[in-house]
Amino acid sequence: MPLLQEVLSGYDATHTREMALYLSWLPVALVDANEPEEAAGVAERVISLGI
Repeated sequence: MPLLQEVLSGYDATHTREMALYLSWLPVALVDANEPEEAAGVAERVISLGI
């Protein structure tokens, strides 16, 4: 999970599709790490990228 967060923090936000795809993996990792509130926040961000 830390590696995924590090990669996403430096990712160019102009590539929205790729950002949403890779960011969508993070909530799963967060739920596995027993962080449901943070997972929900990241999931909301993924959805907002799709709008």
